[in-house]
Amino acid sequence: MARTWMKAGVGLLLWGGVCVGIAAREATAFEQREARAPQEEASAERSSQADEQLCDPTEIQELEAEARALVRTDCPNVSQCRTAPVGVRACGGPRDYVVYCAATTPEQELLRALERLERREGRFNRQCGIVSICVFISPPEVELVEGQCQAVTPSPETLP
Repeated sequence: MARTWMKAGVGLLLWGGVCVGIAAREATAFEQREARAPQEEASAERSSQADEQLCDPTEIQELEAEARALVRTDCPNVSQCRTAPVGVRACGGPRDYVVYCAATTPEQELLRALERLERREGRFNRQCGIVSICVFISPPEVELVEGQCQAVTPSPETLP
């Protein structure tokens, strides 16, 4: 019987040693995680700040403002009134059109500016998970009103 108790005691000692070893290993791992936590938090914060900067629409707004600043609508002839797509929707296609006069607008500069805007906005939409309606917007018809190119505004009677 003493032998049985001795075996049980040795078994308990071994079990206790295993438990202490596991607890010590877990404590060490916890301390290591805690020591890394501030670095990881700083890294996550930098990543979050980078995402916020990446998904900040300010650059897109600035590119659009630069392009629109080139637009001139004063025009001698309606045949020189044009439209150009502005930006890009997440589903594809332009989100708007600009009306301008080819005779008074630096057309190539405008088209290059609009192309930069489209590329940057497309990248923005992909990187930031932007969604949009998937409806194609057709370019508006243009007219010349008192020497200014304008988009034709349909009358309410012609709307469906």
